[in-house]
Amino acid sequence: MKLVRIVSFVCAALVMVGHVCPAEGQTKENKKASLYDRLGGSETLGKIFDEVGPLMAADPLLAKFFQGQSPEALKAQRDNTITFLCNATGGPCEYKGLPLKKAHGSLNISEDQWKAFIKHLGAAMDNLKIAAKEKHDMLSLAGHYKSDVVQKK
Repeated sequence: MKLVRIVSFVCAALVMVGHVCPAEGQTKENKKASLYDRLGGSETLGKIFDEVGPLMAADPLLAKFFQGQSPEALKAQRDNTITFLCNATGGPCEYKGLPLKKAHGSLNISEDQWKAFIKHLGAAMDNLKIAAKEKHDMLSLAGHYKSDVVQKK
């Protein structure tokens, strides 16, 4: 019993400093890391956002979504997006923003605009040297939300 308490204490201490203990019966090798962890957490999600934003703003198909927004509005959008992605990739964040369909519905985003976004997201991850598997998984994740973002015509 004393050994169980010691192991539990050590696991709790490791969790607090950023390490993770496997669940009972689970080895480190068979524990699957979340996309959030494999990407490098919120810091990397922020870097991806900071890289893709200017690419989108410079794209004639997408620039209209960024024009006339205050720095405060852009920062709020950044923070909200990172929190959403943190949650969606298996991170510890709790997203409390609007559902994507409601947040994007009035924007009338077209298929071509979606394709431009995906192209820029891929380029941003290439620029940041995101590993191929994580890039694939992030693009696949984005694809799951396409029907919430793109307006059917």
